[in-house]
Amino acid sequence: MINLWHGIPFKRIGYASQDMVQKLDRIAVEHERCRAVISSSKVDTMAMATSFYPLSFGEIWNTGLPRNDFILRDFDRLPADMQAEAARLKSLLGSRHLVLLMPTFRNAQEDGYYRFTDEEVASLGDWLERNDAVLGIREHMADNARVFTRQLESLGPLDLSDAHFPNVEILYRLSAALVTDYSSCFIDYMLTGKPAVSFAYDHDSYLLERGGFYDLDFIFPGPVCHDFQEFRQALETLFEPRTEIERASLEWKRRLFFDHVDDGSSARVVEKVRQLTDCGGMGRPVANMQGQS
Repeated sequence: MINLWHGIPFKRIGYASQDMVQKLDRIAVEHERCRAVISSSKVDTMAMATSFYPLSFGEIWNTGLPRNDFILRDFDRLPADMQAEAARLKSLLGSRHLVLLMPTFRNAQEDGYYRFTDEEVASLGDWLERNDAVLGIREHMADNARVFTRQLESLGPLDLSDAHFPNVEILYRLSAALVTDYSSCFIDYMLTGKPAVSFAYDHDSYLLERGGFYDLDFIFPGPVCHDFQEFRQALETLFEPRTEIERASLEWKRRLFFDHVDDGSSARVVEKVRQLTDCGGMGRPVANMQGQS
């Protein structure tokens, strides 16, 4: 099994996650079933090696993530289902700018998400109207609370859940900006070069719960806002052109996470698998629960 994972993690995952300390034995057994795990850069390789213990550093393949091929590939080379999704989304948008709202999952569910006041909702509505924009909400697939969808219903947001748009890469391609908190989608979104804002209203408590591999302020490709006032101010300049310093900062952050900025990650994974089969290296010793091989 070659584990393609589902993104480039900002939050700690697997063996490195603070909320998994009681399950490390089970996690290690699960990881041993993998022949390899892929990564996106040298920095990401170190994070994945930490997360997927007891796999060795050499069993983390820095191929890039196949899913990101669909962010960078020419549109006419995308699969037919993705092109159909894009056409459907374009018809919903019309001439409006799409602002993606993609919060991460919280263990507390209903009690863990931000509660907007009526004044704050009205303020967001005013900003959307002035910028000819519409909010598109894609809450985490494991989230059952749907707090943001219910709270912001009066703004007429688009339902961009995976039930309607399975391929998030299409949302990245057609959006004008991203609003998130700590979701690792912001790392993939760097490939688009479009603006992003982090509404990190529970920064300290959330990172105590999960832990992060990096300092959010250090790597996020835009402003990190800790309350609604900061968030509202960040929105006012969201669509302004980046300064030369801001462009250089984005490029530096992108280099941290992407050694391959192309649409060839799938091909590199295939080539690595071919190398295994060519040299007869598909198998490897697997340790049992007692650590004997």
